Amino acid sequence: MVKIMRSLLGLSLFALAPLAGTNKAPPIWIEGEYLLWTIKKEPLPTPLVSQGSLSDPIVGALGQSGTKIKLGNKQTDMGWMHGIQVSAGSWLNPSQQIGLKVSYFLLPTTTEEKSLCTSGEIGSPSYAVPIYDVTGLWGLNGVPGESIYLLPGPLEDMPGFHGDFNLKLSSQFQGAQLNGIYQLDKWHLFQLNAMAGFRWLQLKERLKFQVSTHTVPNFPFGFSFADTKDSFKTENDFYGGQIGIGAGYTSRHFAMNAVLQVGLGAMLEDIHICGFSKTSNGNLFYQTKNTAKETLKGGIFAQKTNIGTYHRQVFAAVIDSNVQASIKISHYLELSTGYSFLWVSALARPGKQIDRKINPTLTALAKASRETVGTMLAPTPFGMPGPAQPAQGRKRPHFSLKDSDFWAQGLTVGATVRF
Repeated sequence: MVKIMRSLLGLSLFALAPLAGTNKAPPIWIEGEYLLWTIKKEPLPTPLVSQGSLSDPIVGALGQSGTKIKLGNKQTDMGWMHGIQVSAGSWLNPSQQIGLKVSYFLLPTTTEEKSLCTSGEIGSPSYAVPIYDVTGLWGLNGVPGESIYLLPGPLEDMPGFHGDFNLKLSSQFQGAQLNGIYQLDKWHLFQLNAMAGFRWLQLKERLKFQVSTHTVPNFPFGFSFADTKDSFKTENDFYGGQIGIGAGYTSRHFAMNAVLQVGLGAMLEDIHICGFSKTSNGNLFYQTKNTAKETLKGGIFAQKTNIGTYHRQVFAAVIDSNVQASIKISHYLELSTGYSFLWVSALARPGKQIDRKINPTLTALAKASRETVGTMLAPTPFGMPGPAQPAQGRKRPHFSLKDSDFWAQGLTVGATVRF
C-alpha cells in the first residue's frame, strides 16, 4: 500500500502563508522531518515468570509468601523511537486560499527484550511460569487455583534444571493523510486555516515469550528438556475522515503554527496467536515418551483453544495536535522544529490478549502424554509426573479481544523547500 500522507507529530501544516514584505510564497512545497517519538507503554498484565521458594507447597505459584513476580505483570516502556516524515503540498488557486497536502510518516520497528536465567545449580534461583489451573488437576486436589507450568532451578538437595526465559516486544507505527486546506481568514501577520481529509494509521506489535529448560550435566535421572514458544501479534489499521483547524503567525523571518485535528472512523483489528513446544519427556506434571523430535502445536499461553487469527472492526476516534516554530533561511528554504501529540481511542495490543487461565488436560502436552504414556484419572501430585487425565472441563485459555487506548508524542526537526 502506498502510504503517502501525513505525520503523526510533525504536522507542519502552516508553512503556507507568505512572509510579510516578500513576494507570494511559491505554490509547491516539500517537507522532510526527523521524528523522535515515544509511545504509550506496552501493557502486560499477565505474570510470565515468578521466583519461588523450595519450601512452598507449589514452588513459584502465585499467592504464596515465597513467590515474587520477576517478569510480566507491568507495562513495558518501548523507549524513544526514531522515524521520518515526508510531505508535499500545493496551492490550487492564484490567491493561495485553497491548497492540498499529502503526508506519510514511519516509525520503524523498535524492539525491547527482557531475559532471565537460572543455572540449575545449588544456590541458583528457582524460576517458574505461573498459571491458573481451571481444573485443579495439577497438584491442587481437584480444586481450581494457582499452579505452574515449568520450574527450572535446583532440586532440594542437588542440581536440577537450567532455564532461560526470554520476552521480546516489538512495535512499528506509521500513517498517512490527505488534506484539503482552506484559508478562513488572514490579517496582517496572522492567519486562520481549516482543513478536511482522510487519515490512515497503522500500529503493528508482537509479543514473543520463549522458555528453554534442560537438565544440568551429570543429572542423576537422565537428560530432559522442554522448549516452548508463544507469539501474540496484533495489527491495527484506522481508516477515517478528519477535520481540523489551525492558526499561524508569520513575521519576516519567523513563523509559529498550531494545529488541532479530529478524526472518526473504523479501526480494523487483527490478532494472530500461535505457539509450539518440544520436550523429551514432559514437565513436572505430565510425562511423555519418545517426543524429543516432535513439535507440539501449543506453547504455554498459546494452545489449541486460542490459537488462530481473529478479526474485529470497532469505531475509533483520533485526536492530533501540533505546535511548530520555523525560521526562514531563504525565500525557498525553511527550518522547523515542533512538538506533537496523537491519541487513538481504541486498538488491540498483544500483551492484553494473553489468558493465563489454562486447562492442562486440553494442552498439546496433555495430548502427547495420552498418546505416548497413557491416561490416568486422579490429580497429578506436584513434582511426580505421570500420564495426563482425559480431556475435560472448560476450554481455556480462550481468546477474548481486549482494547486499549493509545498515544504517541514527541519532537520533530525538519526542513521545507518551496518551488
